[in-house]
Amino acid sequence: MSNDKILLYTNISVLTLKKLDYFFRNQNLEVKIDIFTEKRNEFFRLKNENPSANFSALELAAFYNAIQIFYNLRQKAMKKNKTMSTSEIKKYGNFLIKSSTSLKKTSKKENFLLDKSSMICGLIFENKSYREISLFIKDQYKTSISHAYIRQIVEKYPSIFKKNEEKIND
Repeated sequence: MSNDKILLYTNISVLTLKKLDYFFRNQNLEVKIDIFTEKRNEFFRLKNENPSANFSALELAAFYNAIQIFYNLRQKAMKKNKTMSTSEIKKYGNFLIKSSTSLKKTSKKENFLLDKSSMICGLIFENKSYREISLFIKDQYKTSISHAYIRQIVEKYPSIFKKNEEKIND
C-alpha cells in the first residue's frame, strides 16, 4: 500500500507519520490498547465518510489518526499555556497516568540483582560488605557491578531483600 492512500485519508505528512510511529513504539501496553480503541472509532468515522474506499487503507489511516490524537494530547500538555477542554483534560489525565508507567524501565544489572536477591541476602546476612558482594558477583557470574549500585538496589527494594532476610533467619 502506498503512502498516497494513507495521506489521502489522514492528511498527515510523511515526516509526521514517522514521528507517530516512534511515539506509538515507546508507549506501554495500556496506552496502546487505548489507541486501538480510538482506532476503531476512527475507522468507522472514515468508513462513513468514504464508503467505497479500500478497507485496509482505511484501517491504517484510522490507526494513524488515533495515534495522532494521543500525540496531540501529549503535545498540548507540554505547552506552557494549556488551552484544553475538560474532556481533553480528563482524557489526557488518564493517558498521562498510563504512559508514566512506561518510563519505569529496569536495567539489565538491576534485573540481574533482583534475580539473585536471595543470594545477595545470604551474603548480607553473613555480614559481607557491598564491596565483597561486588567481587563475589564478578568472580562467580563474570558481571561487573559496583558496590554502590548494589547498595542502591538493596535500598530501592527493601521489601524484596527484607523478605529474603526473614526467610534466611527462620
